[in-house]
Amino acid sequence: DELTEQKKRAQKRGEYFEGEGELRRLEMLKRNISDITKQIRSITSDPNLSPEEKRDQIRRLEVVRNNLARIGLGMDALQYEDVFGGAR
Repeated sequence: DELTEQKKRAQKRGEYFEGEGELRRLEMLKRNISDITKQIRSITSDPNLSPEEKRDQIRRLEVVRNNLARIGLGMDALQYEDVFGGAR
């Protein structure tokens, strides 16, 4: 949000916004995280999946979603096994 505000202020002044690339990267991460959250909601409401299938699919998506957030914060990504152990 801070980068968005900086961009708006630069546009009002007619100046070039140097953080454009970073802002686009963060907006893309935000969209991807939102899409994964929608997928998780879809899985949760799917009557054709067993609880075990839902749990497995949701866990995998949560790892991806959390890794996107970690990347956005400049942190290393985690592997599924790091979070849930060796069993998949």
